[in-house]
Amino acid sequence: MSAQDDRRDSGYRMQDSRRAIGDRMIKDRQAIRAGIEAARASTFKADLNTLETSPRKQVSLRSREAKGNRPATVGTGTYKAPATTSTGGGIASPLTEVAVGDVGDREFWPAMIQETTDGLLTFEVRPIKKWKFLDAEGNSVVLNIAKPAVQ
Repeated sequence: MSAQDDRRDSGYRMQDSRRAIGDRMIKDRQAIRAGIEAARASTFKADLNTLETSPRKQVSLRSREAKGNRPATVGTGTYKAPATTSTGGGIASPLTEVAVGDVGDREFWPAMIQETTDGLLTFEVRPIKKWKFLDAEGNSVVLNIAKPAVQ
């Protein structure tokens, strides 16, 4: 035998091997498909059977009185006064800031560095944490402000 014949025989053997592998893969896929279809059919039948075995409830409608059988009557009711509301709620406008410079009129968050949107300038800011006001009736009003996010 020549080297050329050896190569040809080797090619035929590889071709036969690949065809056998392909045939085996086709058979395996068909078996998997048949198993899936059988499982679907069995669960589908079981689901239908569970629906079929539950009996329907027979509900009868209430009979209604024929129209015009009852004589006309006057409606009656019991008056219930609305609940009284207190006048102490809410804030009377306008709000006036407590004099700036008084001890404890403002509280600040720790200083933070902010920069402009273009990033060219940076500056230090002390954001307000608590701000005190007086309303029109002289009552104290305190605004608690959340800590701002650093950008």
